[in-house]
Amino acid sequence: MNSCAATTPDATALITESREWLSRITHLLDERLTLGQHKSVLDAAGWLTLLIGCLEYDTGQHRAAEATRQGALQLATEAANASISGWAHELRAWFALTNGRYREVIQAAQAGQDVAPGRSVSVQLLAQEAKAWARMTIQRNTIRALENGRILLESLPYPERPGGLFSDLDRRSISAAQPWSYKIHWTLLNNPPDNHFVVDPDKFDFYAMDCYRLIGDEKLAAIACPRDNQEVHCTQWSRCLTDAHSRSRTHPRRLVPNDAGRGKH
Repeated sequence: MNSCAATTPDATALITESREWLSRITHLLDERLTLGQHKSVLDAAGWLTLLIGCLEYDTGQHRAAEATRQGALQLATEAANASISGWAHELRAWFALTNGRYREVIQAAQAGQDVAPGRSVSVQLLAQEAKAWARMTIQRNTIRALENGRILLESLPYPERPGGLFSDLDRRSISAAQPWSYKIHWTLLNNPPDNHFVVDPDKFDFYAMDCYRLIGDEKLAAIACPRDNQEVHCTQWSRCLTDAHSRSRTHPRRLVPNDAGRGKH
C-alpha cells in the first residue's frame, strides 16, 4: 500500500465527502453510456467504494465496512475488474487479521489471489497470508507465502509515482451529454483522491521482517529489512502520521506498518 497516500484532518468528513462523490458517480449510470463508458464509471465507483470501506473500518464502523466491501466486490464483478475484486478480498483479510481470525485471513487471501493472479494486489494478499501463518507459528507456510510475494513483487514494475485513485480512468469515457456529468469526470481525472491501493515494495520488507520474527527467525528478519532501512522507513512513516505542527494526521491505518501500528496491517 502507498505509505504516505492520504492525509485529512477528519476521517468522518472524508467518508462523507467520498459518499457524496460515490452518489454523483453512480448517477452517471442513469445516462446513455457506451459499454466503455459504463465500465469506466463502474471502475471509478468500485475504487471509491473500497476507500470508503477502509475509512469506515478505521472509524469503528465495522458492519458498515463489511457491507461496503461486499458492494465493492459486486461492482468489481459487474465491471469485470480483477484488481478491484482482489482488493475487496484483501479488505476481508485485513478485517479478519485485526480480529485474530487467522484461518479466515488465509481463506480471503487465497480467494483474492485466485481472482487476481499476477497483479500487484496479490503481493499484498500474500503478505496478509504470511502474517496469518506467522501468527499461527506455521513456519513453512509463512516462508512460502513471503517468498511467493517477493517473486511476484520483483516481477512487477516499481511504482515510482503512484497515481490518483482514478488514474486509469479512460479520458475518452468523458460524457458530454450533460454538463454536470462532464464536470464530474473532469474533476475525478484532474483532482483525484490519492490511491491507497498501491503496493509499497519497501513496506513489504517490513511485513517480511515482522513475520520472520514471529516465527523466531531473527536472521531472516535482519536480511529482509536491515536496521538502517528500518530507521529510514520508520522516519518516513512517522512524517506521514504528523503534519508540520506535530498534529496527528488521520488516514487509513492500513498504511501504517506493523511495528508502527501493531495489529492493523
